[in-house]
Amino acid sequence: MDDLADTQELFKPQAAKRPEQDNEVASAQVQVDVAALTHRGKVRPKNEDQFLVGRIDRDLEVLLTSLGEDQISQHSRETGYGMIVADGMGGEKGGEVASRLAIKTLLELVIQTPDWLMRIDDELAEELIRRTKDR
Repeated sequence: MDDLADTQELFKPQAAKRPEQDNEVASAQVQVDVAALTHRGKVRPKNEDQFLVGRIDRDLEVLLTSLGEDQISQHSRETGYGMIVADGMGGEKGGEVASRLAIKTLLELVIQTPDWLMRIDDELAEELIRRTKDR
């Protein structure tokens, strides 16, 4: 049996079903079950790999308005999911630090991006690829 002493396994219980929103696009209606696992492998003495799974929401809830309920949606939501894997550096010194820093840096870049691309068509796909290469 493999030695799993340094294996990291994370499971998140399924979230409670949210009430349906007025203007919830298809992406916000998707429910995702996620599990993740890292392992040091058969050669290395320690696990240098890192991962992150995240959900990105763009959400608007109207708190007060002079518009009638039949004129505006009271709640709108779009959702996207992202997954990042940072492989260690094959036993090189500081590999676990490098993989951790790679994920933290990429996450900060995502958070600092002012216009998240939530609905991707052909034109926006090119922009998303360009941004990914830049980062």
